[in-house]
Amino acid sequence: MTYRLSRASAVAVSIAACAAVAAILGRDVAEGETLRIDTAILDAIHRHASPLLDNVFAFATFMGGPGVVAVAVALVAYVFVRGTRREAAIFAIGMIVAEVLDLVLKELFDRVRPDLWLRVAVSGESFPSGHALASTVIYGLVAYTVARLWPGHTMLVGAIAALVVAAIAFSRLYLGVHWPSDVVAGVAIGYLCLTATILYARRFAVYRKL
Repeated sequence: MTYRLSRASAVAVSIAACAAVAAILGRDVAEGETLRIDTAILDAIHRHASPLLDNVFAFATFMGGPGVVAVAVALVAYVFVRGTRREAAIFAIGMIVAEVLDLVLKELFDRVRPDLWLRVAVSGESFPSGHALASTVIYGLVAYTVARLWPGHTMLVGAIAALVVAAIAFSRLYLGVHWPSDVVAGVAIGYLCLTATILYARRFAVYRKL
């Protein structure tokens, strides 16, 4: 009981923290208060650019774009076959809601992407980072699914998922297509979507062993 209460408390605190971060960043971005520190961070990152890192983070950003779409489809298909149809539907709806929320927020904030150095042309608004948001939700759901099948490796699975999301999020800064505040907000909002999806899906999470 103590463990369950402490875990529930930790989740509640993380939800409140992410909601606060997203709200504060949204306000500050709308008022233009993050531009100076955003620019300083991007400049610092760009000073360490190299051809090797270009390739590494181009792959990372791919895994947060077309790659994460493939992962999402595979995950929903797996849960549909090996788990329950209702849970698969909840996963799919959670992913769609996250994507719609990203598009709505982009339209509301209408923030221009960074233009600090020559980079690959990317269309669309900047806030929040869709790559960061989507990867947090989808790779988070992958980690949740794998951890339920192998509960003894929950910490390892969670750490790997966090590293993947961190690499994708950082790649958006390295490539100069997002401001740091975009990425932080994307992760925070993604975590909220992820948690809501998992909390609702948990009652239907039953997997047949391979």
